[in-house]
This record gives sequence, structure tokens and C-alpha cells, in this order.
Amino acid sequence: MATVHLIQQYGSRQLRHICIDTAQQFDENIYATRNCYQTYIDTSCYDYTIDVHNWGSKATASLLLQLINHSIDMKQKIKALSLSLAHCSQVDDWNAFKYFTAPCLQYLRFSFTEQTEEIFASVIRNCPTIQDISIFRLLSPPTDIIIDALITLPLLQCFAIENIKNEVFEDEHYSFDYYYDYDFFPISYSDINSVPIQRFFQYHVSLDNQSTLQEVRLRHIQNLDPSAFYTLYKIKSLKSLNFAGPDVLYGIRHYQGGSNAVGWATVITDKQECLLPDQIEDLVLEDSKAISDSDLEFLDIPSITIGELSALKITAIQKMMTNAQKLKKLTVFDYGEFQEDGEILEDTAKRNNISLEIVMRN
Repeated sequence: MATVHLIQQYGSRQLRHICIDTAQQFDENIYATRNCYQTYIDTSCYDYTIDVHNWGSKATASLLLQLINHSIDMKQKIKALSLSLAHCSQVDDWNAFKYFTAPCLQYLRFSFTEQTEEIFASVIRNCPTIQDISIFRLLSPPTDIIIDALITLPLLQCFAIENIKNEVFEDEHYSFDYYYDYDFFPISYSDINSVPIQRFFQYHVSLDNQSTLQEVRLRHIQNLDPSAFYTLYKIKSLKSLNFAGPDVLYGIRHYQGGSNAVGWATVITDKQECLLPDQIEDLVLEDSKAISDSDLEFLDIPSITIGELSALKITAIQKMMTNAQKLKKLTVFDYGEFQEDGEILEDTAKRNNISLEIVMRN
């Protein structure tokens, strides 16, 4: 891979941050990777990082290890590693990575295929200091192989499964699935098996007050059973939830209810009360036509962020602010739905002593 060889030839041996993104070679596809949640590692939070995106089929574990070993201190001091694999990555390409260890690694963001799941499970076991882990681009649903590795992490604070919206959901303006070259843009899956995910949550429930898990993000995946959410809510250490996409719950398909469809209200509110645990301090809800006025009306969390909830009426947001006792900060990512109603929301927020931020995004 030319970029790796350039770094080896000309890069300083004192490098602390390495970021490679092959998506920049394809202008028509940059949109998809630039508009996802927290695309790049925040280098203000982590020293010594390797951040690789859209890693093509010609890239192998040996190339990645060359990057890690290039810097004098990188292997021993690396704090954050982000790696997005190509869908066509084969197990033979990654066997060398199975024995990777990093004594200070705190953040791991990765994707895996059915063939490479065991390899990345070994990496997780080899890095017990990991605090923040994200399966980014769901190329294969997590099985007990990954879950068994995750429950060995004694310091885990954040767990996420995240897809890029435009890779898994066709909308009225874009259908990026048809544009991807498998060498650089893996097609993400969205279906997920609830059983291993619920087992992971149940493990942290069983830890009681000893669990360290504080944040869970589930973005643009589908078919999680409501019981997985109810188990998640029993984790005593949990403080932050981040949900995005219309199909997270089992049975919601193509923005429409079916014979066994369940609405977001099933896991958020019920009979004029909030179902989320009392200790939750921060909630993000984005990108869904399945969240209705009634789902939002009785939410009461200290900090709430909402965006692209196109089925909502402004009256629902007003009622939420009026009913809430704990809500102190509300952020609305405005895609045009509430642009003309900003003053109305600001007046309601002021009357209820709520800090309101309306963020305009193109």
C-alpha cells in the first residue's frame, strides 16, 4: 500500500498520530463517510493513535503492524486504534494480527467479517485496558465469539455498534449501496442477532454495582428484540444512551409497522411515564420516522439530543419540555422540520428553565 510505504520512508520516527483515509480517492463516496457519528479519533483525548478508514482488500495485518512499529513509542504507548476493514478481507490476511497486544490501549474501533471475528476477539482479550469499544460498519453480526471476549474487559465504559446510515438504509435522495467498490467501501449489514447482545447486557447486569459500563450506542442496526433493551436498562452503571435509525427494534421495517411491529414507545415510554432508568443522564435519538409524538412526550432525562425525527410535531417537543422535571439541556439538530418554529421552542424552554440549542446542519 503506497501510503504505508511513504510513511515508512519519510515519516518521523516520533509520529504520535497516523490517519489514513482511502475514501478521499473517490469524491462521489466522501459524503457517506463524512456524515456518520464521530468519524475520526479525537486526538485531544488520546495520545498515540492510528486511525485507518476504508482499508482496502490489498491491505493486510502485516501492513498495519508496520504502521504500529514505525514509531519508536507507538507499540507500547498506543491509546487508540480505529480500523475499518474491507468486506472482502480474508482470514489469511489478518492471522498476524491475532497476537497483537497493546498495554495502554483504551479505545478500539473495528469491523470484522465472519472469517476474522475470532482474530479480533483475540485482540480484545490481549488488550485488557480497553475502555471504549465500537463495532463500526457491521460487516458480520456479532456472535458469542466477540461477546465472550468483551466480557473479559474489566474497565469497559462504552460499547457501540454503529453503521453509516446511507450504507444500510435507502432514502429518497440517496442510495449509496449501488456506488460502493468492495475494495474501499464495504457494504454494511443491518440485521443483528439479539441473543448474544442481550447476553452481553445481562453480564453487566450480573455485575451489579461492579459494572463499569456507562454508555451504549446502537446506531443504524435493526431487529433487536425489546427484551434486549429491558435488560440493558437494568445495568446500574449506565448513564448514556444513543439510538439512531428506524429499524433498531424487531419488526419495524421500511418505516412502516407490520403484523409483529413494535414502536419506539415499547422501550422508551409507556402509559405516560418514561421507561428509561433513573440514572440515565444523556439520551440521543436520531434518524427515525418511527419515533412519534407520544414516544417523546414523557421523556425526562437531564440532557436530550434529537435530530431527523421527521414524524414529530413541534407540540410534542413543547409537551416534553413542559412535562419534564429533570430535563436541563435540549439539543435539536435542525434539518428544516423546526426551522420556522425556533422561537416557539425557545420560549417554551425559557419558561421551563431548560437550555435549548438548535443546531443547523445541511
